[in-house]
Amino acid sequence: MLDWLKSWLNDILDWFVKWAEWIPKKIYSAVMDGIASFINAIPVPSFMQDAAGAFAGIPSSVMYFASAFELGFGVKVVLAALVLRFILRRIPLIG
Repeated sequence: MLDWLKSWLNDILDWFVKWAEWIPKKIYSAVMDGIASFINAIPVPSFMQDAAGAFAGIPSSVMYFASAFELGFGVKVVLAALVLRFILRRIPLIG
């Protein structure tokens, strides 16, 4: 008898739930876009532009062994561990 009212209320509730899920996603997206724009606006230091020439001078035999030992991945892992340690030290109960 009141099925039309029940379906109408369910449609309104579904719309509200979708809207409530959409708002945090939109805010998160806007914040991340703002952070990306801020980071892209930071100028590259001159010594970083000069570093490309310094890496070009590395002999090919050294580059072969660096790639064989995955030196690039190892440096990333070590730096990530150092950053994580720095962050964890800032937490009062853990650090």
